[in-house]
Amino acid sequence: MRCGPDDFENVNRIMRNDSVYPFAVSSSGETSKTEYPVSKDFLGDSRAVILSPTPDMVFIFIPYSETLYQGHSAVLPCARGKQAIKHGKEACRWLFQNTTCQKIMGLTPVYLRNAILFSLMVGFKKEGLQK
Repeated sequence: MRCGPDDFENVNRIMRNDSVYPFAVSSSGETSKTEYPVSKDFLGDSRAVILSPTPDMVFIFIPYSETLYQGHSAVLPCARGKQAIKHGKEACRWLFQNTTCQKIMGLTPVYLRNAILFSLMVGFKKEGLQK
C-alpha cells in the first residue's frame, strides 16, 4: 500500500489524469502538464506518506510537524464512490496507526464541492473560517 520511488509511473498516471490534474496543481498557471506532479525524490522522502490501496487512487500525507499532517487524495473516476470512501478511511487509519500523526488537515477550496463532500464522508470535519 505504501508507495516509494518504484511507484513513480503509477502515482503520476493518477496525478496527471485529466480528471485529477487540474485540481492537483497550483492555480497560478505556472505548472504545465509536461511536469510530474510527484517526483521520485518526493516518493523516496521517508517523511511523506504516499498510499495507493488500488492502482486507481493515491492518498498523500505531508507532515507539518511530528503530529500534524496535510492530506491529499487523487482518485480516478472509475474508483470514485463507496470504494474511494472505504479506502480513504483506511488510509487515514493506517497513517494514525503507523506514524506519530495525531491530526490530518485538508486545505480544500470551497469551490471543490465534491472534494469537500468526499472529505466529510471519510471523516474530516469543517474547521476554521470559510468564505
